[in-house]
Amino acid sequence: MSVGKTVLGLLLIISLAGGLVVFEDLDRGDPNMWSGSGVSSVVIDSDEMAEIEDRYTTEEERAWCLFGEVQQNEDGTAEAVVEEVIWDSDAESTKTSVEFNCHRGISSPEDGEYIGHVHSHPSGSPAQPSTQDEVTGHAGATVMGIYNGERFNFFAGEAISNAIDGETDIDEIELKVN
Repeated sequence: MSVGKTVLGLLLIISLAGGLVVFEDLDRGDPNMWSGSGVSSVVIDSDEMAEIEDRYTTEEERAWCLFGEVQQNEDGTAEAVVEEVIWDSDAESTKTSVEFNCHRGISSPEDGEYIGHVHSHPSGSPAQPSTQDEVTGHAGATVMGIYNGERFNFFAGEAISNAIDGETDIDEIELKVN
């Protein structure tokens, strides 16, 4: 084999390997909103929490849209500050699923950005992402909360991707109620 063919073969192998690295890096980014959100806590007013608790039912899953802003803290962490919770009364739901309308049909409050949503799970079910949550639209959300009638859990970042991938040890982010 000639030196030229060897060099050409090595260049081809290096090019393919470089392409695979780029492809792997692009593939690693989850197409939904959870990857890399950087949010470590959710701040919500007790009156807004009551809005969720008051409309909870064991008959069907329900959805609430969260509006507010994500604030960067001095220590490099971020907080999702919920300023308003709006019940998604038009959400299509069953006992085990709910389809959100937070981006269509619900007007965002003045000065409020859509930052995520909360949905309910039936009583007795964990307040953890289910396999059904994988197919539910979460585009554009920074945080997702789950309420099962007893407990609120909020998730963001890689925790949601890991939960959807079937990992069981997922961490909820801190909930601060004012």
